[in-house]
Amino acid sequence: MGDISLTASDILVLWNGWSFEGISGGDRHLLDMISGWSVIGDSPVQVILPELGRQVISSYLPIMSPYVLRYGLDKKILSNTLDLVIAYIWRIVESSFVNLSHPPRILISSSHLPYDVWPAVILSRRYKAKLVVYIYHLIQEQNRAWSLRNSISVISEQLSLLLIKKYADLVITDNQIVSAQLNKMGLAPDRMFDSHLGVSLKNIQSAVGQPHDHQVVVLGRLTRNKGVFDLPDIWARITSALPDSKLLIIGDGPERNNLTECFKAAGLSGNVEFAGFIEEQNKYSILKGSKVLLAPSREEGWGIAVCEAMACGLPVVAYDLPAYHSVFRQGILTVSIGDKAGLADHVVKLLKDEELRQETGRAAYQQSLEYDVTVIAQQQWSWLQELFSSKD
Repeated sequence: MGDISLTASDILVLWNGWSFEGISGGDRHLLDMISGWSVIGDSPVQVILPELGRQVISSYLPIMSPYVLRYGLDKKILSNTLDLVIAYIWRIVESSFVNLSHPPRILISSSHLPYDVWPAVILSRRYKAKLVVYIYHLIQEQNRAWSLRNSISVISEQLSLLLIKKYADLVITDNQIVSAQLNKMGLAPDRMFDSHLGVSLKNIQSAVGQPHDHQVVVLGRLTRNKGVFDLPDIWARITSALPDSKLLIIGDGPERNNLTECFKAAGLSGNVEFAGFIEEQNKYSILKGSKVLLAPSREEGWGIAVCEAMACGLPVVAYDLPAYHSVFRQGILTVSIGDKAGLADHVVKLLKDEELRQETGRAAYQQSLEYDVTVIAQQQWSWLQELFSSKD
């Protein structure tokens, strides 16, 4: 490592993927990293983001030096494919030609998709900055059903990967599976680092449990790949065994209205509440007042929602996803993907057996202690410092 010292203001983050009023796992991780870097680097981190993103993370803006894109479509939720394509194209164009008062030395693409990578490559060339790209999981490696949106996503991912292989100085993945996939595609191992995502243990531990009458919580984006349409069948099985059980769904997304109708058609509306997006501290208080996290996601890169629930002392019931294998060794009960009856059986067992529930919850809490974002932010900062100081 060289003698040159990196400051947080030398970092510029491209964060153009905002489409709904909520925070994904990748967004949560980036917020935590920016928070840590602004302290370590003793200055705010530069961030380019659309107006919708500014609205969602407004409370975090003091730790950033934001450049807010102003195109009108970016002020609303993007729910259909045409709106998404138009907004993302405009974000690519506008963010590629911003004029910054402080030239960045490290340019970070918050995802590996075109709306972040393409302008990041252009800006890194303009400012002669080192390029870092986060890759949480590869769309083409998932078993998604065909749709126009998914097809566009796969094609655009492939185009972005070509740029990443050519121009990225460093790629940060969230697990060894993604790194192996990228290596197979031709990305050199010495340009990649695996990093766990983690949670803010300090904030979670300071939250006070908020009593409520929902024993089971679902936490995450309401999208098809998160398994949300498995929920009505799962919940019907649980309420058949435990009629008074209530489910709280925290999070938002494009499938919220369709999912609401599915619960209504199943006659389960009285046992389910949609809470929408909830600020972090309130979310942790609600989790601490619950008993079980139900995680029906069919696709994850790491599992921040799972880890947040574990840090709140909740046992987790989930599908057996490859990404979980190297991360969560205890505190989680899993079944094969698509085994909705198995998920329901685990939830019922935990709700009926208080000793088992508490024992599994304690194991979950101990597991979460390995993933403190403060430590992870320091680790990633050291990688950025080394890259910044390199002579290449």
